[in-house]
Amino acid sequence: MRPAPIALWLRLVLALALVRPRAVGWAPVRAPIYVSSWAVQVSQGNREVERLARKFGFVNLGPIFPDGQYFHLRHRGVVQQSLTPHWGHRLHLKKNPKVQWFQQQTLQRRVKRSVVVPTDPWFSKQWYMNSEAQPDLSILQAWSQGLSGQGIVVSVLDDGIEKDHPDLWANYDPLASYDFNDYDPDPQPRYTPSKENRRTDAGRYHHRCHRGPVAEPAAAAHPHLQRQL
Repeated sequence: MRPAPIALWLRLVLALALVRPRAVGWAPVRAPIYVSSWAVQVSQGNREVERLARKFGFVNLGPIFPDGQYFHLRHRGVVQQSLTPHWGHRLHLKKNPKVQWFQQQTLQRRVKRSVVVPTDPWFSKQWYMNSEAQPDLSILQAWSQGLSGQGIVVSVLDDGIEKDHPDLWANYDPLASYDFNDYDPDPQPRYTPSKENRRTDAGRYHHRCHRGPVAEPAAAAHPHLQRQL
């Protein structure tokens, strides 16, 4: 006996439900969209990458990192966006003994994240970060855009810095620091018994003021980027 049309329709719906992408929470898993760029690791440097690019029709866009082992390659003959990787170029790179690692790149979907207000008990006193009465440094707005300061190094010209302070030591760079008053590499303030910084008159009023680092460890922990004077 032939199955009724309604039974066939239900089977089709069930089959489609089984092949749907699984979801993580409420967000469905999106299929990767491959682009015409590859990240390739070659231990022998730029000369070998140029030879490899000419052989297989890639364009060498240069190193990705300063170590000169990872390179950005693009192929003009590959469509800009595709749901499947290019198996031909994958096979060429895989068979090449000089290629240690490679990956065809995919589009990355950026998602706006909400700002997580630090649990620092001093946060409400840090007027330069969250002031409503006067302009601040728009730090919360920068965090909302995904900017954390990771990988950024900032040099601050001041009358001294407590490099061993818990908020600063993890991000302190001794190679980028120098004391132009005493001509030595240690910028630690010189305190009198009354805890005054004797470097400048400004130090007498700012001797306990700590400029917060922009690198990620302190921004994440955020115990107290500025103490009271």
